[in-house]
This record gives sequence, C-alpha cells and structure tokens, in this order.
Amino acid sequence: VVERAQVLVSALGQYASSAGPGSPCDMSHYAKLFTLDVLVQAGLEVQLHSLEAGRSGLVDRLEQVMDELMDRKRNPGRALVPWLFKERNRQGEEAVDTFHEAIDDLLNQAKARGPPPADNSRLWAQLLRMKDPKTGAPLTEAQLHTEVATLVVGGSETTAHAVTYATAVLACRPGIADQLRHEMTATGLLDESRPGSLSCPVSWDLMQAGG
Repeated sequence: VVERAQVLVSALGQYASSAGPGSPCDMSHYAKLFTLDVLVQAGLEVQLHSLEAGRSGLVDRLEQVMDELMDRKRNPGRALVPWLFKERNRQGEEAVDTFHEAIDDLLNQAKARGPPPADNSRLWAQLLRMKDPKTGAPLTEAQLHTEVATLVVGGSETTAHAVTYATAVLACRPGIADQLRHEMTATGLLDESRPGSLSCPVSWDLMQAGG
C-alpha cells in the first residue's frame, strides 16, 4: 500500500506540473487506479502498474459493467420487452463479456506462477488451498472466477470513493494531514523496513457466508 501510495503521489505531482496551477484533477480516476493496483497486487500478486500508465483497461471494463448493471435496474423494460432494446442489450452483454475476460486474464496471470508456497497467506494462495469440507474438492474454475470478480467489484468502488474523499479533506486541512502523518509514523505504518502484513485467513465458511 505504501509503495503504491508513493506512486500515486508521484503521478499526481506530474499531473499538477503539466496541467498548471488551478487546473482541475479527476482524483476519482487516480483513486480507482490506486485501489485496483493495491487490491490485485495484494490479493493475487499480479502487478497492473495502472498508476504508471495513467489508465487501466480493467478500470475501463469495470466502469462499463457497473454502468450496465445500473442501467438494467433503471430500465426493467430491457428484460420485459427485449426486442425494443436490441442494440442496448447487445452493448450491455458485450460490456459484461469483456469484464469477465479481464477477470480471466487476472486468473491466468496468477495461475502462471504455479502453486504458491505453504507460508503464502495471500488471498489467491488461500483460495487455491481451500477444500470443500464435505467432498474435499478444491474450488472450481467458476468459483475462483467468482471470488476474484467479487474482489475487484466489491473492493474497488467504495475504497476509491473513500480515498478520493479523504484526499480532498486532507488537502483542505494541512494541519490534520501533518497530525495523521505523525500518528502513522509513530505506529510504524510508514516504516517500509518493518516486516509483516495484516493477513486474514480465509475459510470455506467465510467464503460461503459472503455469497
């Protein structure tokens, strides 16, 4: 998280230098890049480098599929009388398909590294080691796909909004930003040399409870 945050600060600094004083900045866009970089790297050990590129195909596909899902809720006529919305439905299905293709690409990158070590506590490693307590069978490809898609969808939007709001608040209140920096330094959160991680074991029951 700290490493990606440093890249985020660098990307914002480069934008500010090129755009000039007083230019608006789409912080929400940068927050989404930051959030997905962290989620995918922490959970799957796959590096997207979205912040360095300034954009992300995964972010684009996520936004398209979220727009599609919201439009389906707003317009029930698309399901009731689909012949009246042929083109819109075709575009919607295409958005869903391309999102699932992006998830499959993440899965393929994660699987390409082979079986994770026994002491690896990342989400991906725990999912691969998980077994159905009744049958002893590992998660199917469909279940792995669902879990990774849930990670991307459920973990990105709300986190990105929180990062955007927190950044705006701290930018408007430099005194609070300094206080926060001191507190994080005192607790070691800004100490990159400190080993360890805040890992959480993932169980079969926990996964089932999440739907």
